Amino acid sequence: MNPGALLCVPPAPVAAAEILPENLAAAWKDKTTSGLSIATGLSAKFGKNLPWKTVKDVIASALQARFIEILPESQPWPCDLASAQFVKFKVVAGTGTGVGPGEPGGGTRGETRVLAASAELEPAQVQELGDIMPKLLTIKTKMNVPIKFHVRIELGDGKNLPPAEATKQANTLLKNVKEGLELR
Repeated sequence: MNPGALLCVPPAPVAAAEILPENLAAAWKDKTTSGLSIATGLSAKFGKNLPWKTVKDVIASALQARFIEILPESQPWPCDLASAQFVKFKVVAGTGTGVGPGEPGGGTRGETRVLAASAELEPAQVQELGDIMPKLLTIKTKMNVPIKFHVRIELGDGKNLPPAEATKQANTLLKNVKEGLELR
């Protein structure tokens, strides 16, 4: 490092839908793209080079949400930045926001569609979410629809790393919730 070097705060997570063609058109051609094209397109959109980890996380989220899928001729995923140009993705039929083709309110038969809600929650709001959990699970059971919960916990103010002891104590608690749930 030199005296003119700047240390930047890690960028906020990018929503999975941000890499779809309607939001990142420059990265897509004929509903296909590569990991490198997504990285380049997102960096251009945000006006700075995004770390590969940020791009890799958003691609993984889009795969998990079934917005995109890996093409059969693709190199293996996940990969490092050097191999990203060889990993090929395509849009899953019917993916997008709003109403898809076909019948009102939904797309054509056989399409994969997932609705997601995300927000930054205060501790009291996490408690409120816990309070409505039985009602959400009732909807899941009665309507026979899967529900998945993805949790991201951030420790610190984004300017300075939290004390090591705080991280250690938080990780001890988180490990009791699920093995592997750990602040890094």
